[in-house]
Amino acid sequence: MESIKTDELVKVETDESKKPTAKCSTHNTYLPPCRICGEKASGFHYGVNTCEACKGFFRRSLKKKTKYKCVGNQSCNIGRGNRNGCPHCRLEKCLAVGMSKQAIKTGRYTHQKRTQNILEIKKLQGLSEKCILDRICDHSESVDSPSAIKDICLGSESEHILLSENDNLKLLSEIAIDADLFVRDCNTSGGSSISSLEFSPKSSPCKKENILESDKLDGIIQRLTAIHREHVQSFTAEDIKEIEEKTTDYYEKYKLKTEVFGRLSLLSMEQYKDFYDLTGIDIDNRQPKCNELAMTMELCIRRLITFAKSIPGFTDLSIEDQSNLLKASRFEFCILGCYRGYNNKIQTIMSPAGNCIYIEESRNVIKGDFILKCFQFAESLKKLDLQYDETVILRAIVLLFRDRCELENPDKVEELQWPLVQCLIYLVKKNHPDQPNMFGKIMDRLMEIRTISEENSVVMKNLLLIPAIQESPLLLEFISF
Repeated sequence: MESIKTDELVKVETDESKKPTAKCSTHNTYLPPCRICGEKASGFHYGVNTCEACKGFFRRSLKKKTKYKCVGNQSCNIGRGNRNGCPHCRLEKCLAVGMSKQAIKTGRYTHQKRTQNILEIKKLQGLSEKCILDRICDHSESVDSPSAIKDICLGSESEHILLSENDNLKLLSEIAIDADLFVRDCNTSGGSSISSLEFSPKSSPCKKENILESDKLDGIIQRLTAIHREHVQSFTAEDIKEIEEKTTDYYEKYKLKTEVFGRLSLLSMEQYKDFYDLTGIDIDNRQPKCNELAMTMELCIRRLITFAKSIPGFTDLSIEDQSNLLKASRFEFCILGCYRGYNNKIQTIMSPAGNCIYIEESRNVIKGDFILKCFQFAESLKKLDLQYDETVILRAIVLLFRDRCELENPDKVEELQWPLVQCLIYLVKKNHPDQPNMFGKIMDRLMEIRTISEENSVVMKNLLLIPAIQESPLLLEFISF
């Protein structure tokens, strides 16, 4: 395979003049200072309001299970400007204020929690509680209770939500509430433009001047959709019949083969590699499937890079930020393009390249539980019946989550994502006028895919034993991320 690095692929010259990007006021969200160090908090992490640095420190401590030692008397002062002084005392403070792994998935960033944060920060700023409560009431005048807000967004599916640690998903969840309210209002009043958001403070998470008109949104959607069709492509609703036929044909042939030759016992990748290195025998015909997998993964990554370059402002980011965003979003981008290829009835997958694999075969390479989760996710996404342009915009959005990887300029990444979120709200209103909760349901799927993506990072490490992947610098770089 061609030797090429990610940073080489993302280095491109663009003839487009640099245009000012609308700046989202996400960071105007009312948050008390970081409970650990006192710096500016970025969100609600592991059950506590913290900054990005303390969130990352706690996550690394959990992952590595590091045992820190205090060189002092185990009572070091952890505060503004000296949070890196003693990791032992810093971790102890994290635990003391309530940070825990279990707190990642305790629920949505609630209206009650938002209210508490606003009151606390405004107390610090010397403003009265009455003034703040008036503002909160203005923001949520259309609902009677925190649970009502949640129900508007999620409907009956709310019980299946798992909240991830990703701050942008929490933001989008709040946007989902407001977007669903906006869609309901538009359907009732006959509004036709997302700019209607300007007239309702509760419906806009960003500043009024950052709401794009429908003609600009149409321009972004048309450009991304055209490039996606030409250079990226993915399964569409029109491909369903072909997918059904090919996966069924493959499944029947596989079953016939097992009836004739019997079912081979599963070997782990380590066992297979040891046997193959010793004898040179491909005992379960794994090599062709591994080669197909490597080819499909590299094709998807190249399409990911091509598509990312077409997102307005993406190539203005530093090469390091471009590279990290691409690596962090690989799985989510790919499954959003091939989810229609999952035939859950017969548990057979067809890739965009046309290759098929039965779930039993895939277990030779990838954990069966993980594959089942992918099937379940694909089935849940199919039920939404997303239009082609909605899938395109959704794939662009997952490329631009600011806090799943190290970034030099996370604020800029968030600015690039906000117009795409507006595009999705606009499309949902246009394509699903009778489904006012659709945006919230899409956000549910993003939360679901995030938990699967985290598991995918572990699963992918097992693929480093595949010779075809070892021979591809591009795949090695992405899988090792």
